[in-house]
Amino acid sequence: MRRTALIASAFVAMLATFWRLAVPPKEIEWEWEAPREPSLSGKEGESAVQRAAKALTYRIVSHEEMEGEAGDGSHLSEESKKELRGLHGYLREMFPLCFSRLEVETVSDWSLLMQWPGTNKEKAPLLLLSHLDVVPAGNESLWSVDPFGGTIKDGYIYGRGALDTRLTALAILEALEKALGDGWKPERSIYIAFGHDEEVGGEAGAKTVAQTLQERGVRFEMVLDEGGSVTTGTLPIVKVPVALVGVAEKGSFILKVTLHGAGGHTSAPMIDGSDTPSVMARVITGFQKEQMPPRMTKPIVAFVETAARFLPAPIAFSLKTVLHASPRALVQLLSRVQLMNPLVRTTNAVTVGKFGERINVIPNQADIYLHYRPLPGEDISTVVQHARSVIEQSTKDFSIEILETRNPSGDSYLPQNFELVEQCIVEIFGNHSNPGASPSIMVSPYITIGGTDSRYYERLSKGGVFKFSPMVLNAQTNDFSRIHGVDERISVQNYLLMIDFYSRFVELSAGP
Repeated sequence: MRRTALIASAFVAMLATFWRLAVPPKEIEWEWEAPREPSLSGKEGESAVQRAAKALTYRIVSHEEMEGEAGDGSHLSEESKKELRGLHGYLREMFPLCFSRLEVETVSDWSLLMQWPGTNKEKAPLLLLSHLDVVPAGNESLWSVDPFGGTIKDGYIYGRGALDTRLTALAILEALEKALGDGWKPERSIYIAFGHDEEVGGEAGAKTVAQTLQERGVRFEMVLDEGGSVTTGTLPIVKVPVALVGVAEKGSFILKVTLHGAGGHTSAPMIDGSDTPSVMARVITGFQKEQMPPRMTKPIVAFVETAARFLPAPIAFSLKTVLHASPRALVQLLSRVQLMNPLVRTTNAVTVGKFGERINVIPNQADIYLHYRPLPGEDISTVVQHARSVIEQSTKDFSIEILETRNPSGDSYLPQNFELVEQCIVEIFGNHSNPGASPSIMVSPYITIGGTDSRYYERLSKGGVFKFSPMVLNAQTNDFSRIHGVDERISVQNYLLMIDFYSRFVELSAGP
């Protein structure tokens, strides 16, 4: 046992050294080139791109603090409702076959639910998800273009929603419109659900759609929603693009902590650190230092095993050895890498702090808000216990209120249809110019660290809920920071390949 531990320690040291040497992304130039030409080209391709750009001009912004101006819980302003009605009309006009031949209904007034009945009623249906709402554009003066202008320039489609994720809805409709026009018929029924409030939790949209489908007794073979993507430059030690497919999802626990301390007039401040602002500062620092311990989950074990196949032989051998001989040592190493830490740890972050009302008064109460993102398998009791242990190191006079409990998804290893998703990714985004060569793209399961609408459909799926956005994100061109950020955009070629992905995915999963 001692010998195994020593060997494992040596391997961890080797991996840590290699990681430090291999990870400076600025020294590695990634120029991703599409491995295949999109199916749509010429005027057909240009028309599809124009439709996508126009769809981004509708300013449908969901607001967390807004319960709907009429108290309807939609999280949409009257302006956003008007824009959403406009987008629905635009989609009907641009995709006449989808809206005339498929069964179409609205749920909760604003979310779209569509069904293409299959020829074999014995087969469980397929569900494709997206959402039409977006987050605010922020300071629009920082954008190089109008965030709702539908601008196409330099080979990119610009606009809020280009990456997250209105254009996946457009690509789905493009794929189905073409299939309908070609006379193709699915054997397995296909459902499409486009939510209207995903950016603020999906309570009125996806949650209600899922409840509606459950009441009708609908059970899906598989569900595909936004999530991971094809990435380049994020794992420099892996020299091929990496496609991450979410098979699990972290949850969300929000706690409000009320702290009590000494207060009084600023003419006689406390010198022993007992004043409330000082207590608050120590508590916040404590949460930064005392994170919950990292741990391996089944999807991340699969991720590490997959990554090992794409590493140089000595590193791959070391990685697999440590994984099996000393997983605790490996997870500690992974938790020290910014990219990996959220995948192996229930994270916490202090997001809001409130104290004081007057300049000359030291407050005797402070509130801080904590946002935990729990790993699969975590529950609210362990999180509250952790919060108490951290706070008690600074004060005993406090209270905790639980504001939100959104449990993480299950911790499955690989849903049974993962290979089908993998095949589709390899066909569309892999490089097939050299048949028989080593794989040109790494496809791996992982845990989605943000929330998606797909969590509401887990109980309705028999063969897996997959979280994958069929697009290529390049770290070298700051694609990741553009999501919810400034100058959100997607390349024209990327968007057209997205349409190809959905066409192939529907063919593989719902075809005869």
